[in-house]
Amino acid sequence: MASDDPNEPQLSLHDLPDGVLDIVMSYLQPADLASLAGQARKFKELADISHVWEEQCKARWAPFCGEPDSSSDAQGPDWQSLYKTRAVLSPQVVASVDLALAYHACTKSGAPIIPGTRTDLRRAFEQSMKAAFEVGMECERKPGSRNNPLIKQLQGVLCWWLSEKQEVAVAFVRDAQRRLEEYDMWRMAFINWPDIPWRRSAIAFLPGLVRSTAKAWDHVSVLGAIETETGRLDATIKSLQSEGDSLEMQRIPDGLPRSHWWFRLD
Repeated sequence: MASDDPNEPQLSLHDLPDGVLDIVMSYLQPADLASLAGQARKFKELADISHVWEEQCKARWAPFCGEPDSSSDAQGPDWQSLYKTRAVLSPQVVASVDLALAYHACTKSGAPIIPGTRTDLRRAFEQSMKAAFEVGMECERKPGSRNNPLIKQLQGVLCWWLSEKQEVAVAFVRDAQRRLEEYDMWRMAFINWPDIPWRRSAIAFLPGLVRSTAKAWDHVSVLGAIETETGRLDATIKSLQSEGDSLEMQRIPDGLPRSHWWFRLD
């Protein structure tokens, strides 16, 4: 509370010792901390190394957020940059990419994704394709997201699949066609249809995600095989356009490209 005595020194945040300011900052949310950092150089310097960023990263994304790279930072890991990298993406994108990275790490190491089970390559690749769909949609809505470091990590994972497990990538498309053809006589419906549109969109986004990488030319042959299988899948999808009553129409995601006609069969 301010004193009524004009001769009594007035204290402000600027007058607090760094240790006390650090405690004050530990109670702030990231948005408030960023706002305070813009008020003075002293606050910015303290905010840059505040423990708030580490705590927020681990609270929102543990155990997947990992540790930021500290190789080029003499002050230690840059949790603030890691937080900002993730916070600008939608929660669905971050969650799907985190799972894709976790599945990929298990696949490379041979460790089971679920303790006591065998590593399922198709399931692991499917998670990468789910992330490709979420990332593709995010890039449609926010084109600048393509340069986000987390999305760059997913691009590297997709390149690994196309280089090391080409048969799994091609099988993903074939499996979509097989699933699409399953008809439930009792329900009088193509029961797997709800699972098809996102798969087809993920296939459509895949070339654009890997062609922006340094190893794009390494994937020409497998992308060609995927394109051939996709042609067969599209023919099967189009053959169902007259089966509106047997298909459960899906919600069209915000920002969906007009070229993704498989979401709009009505």
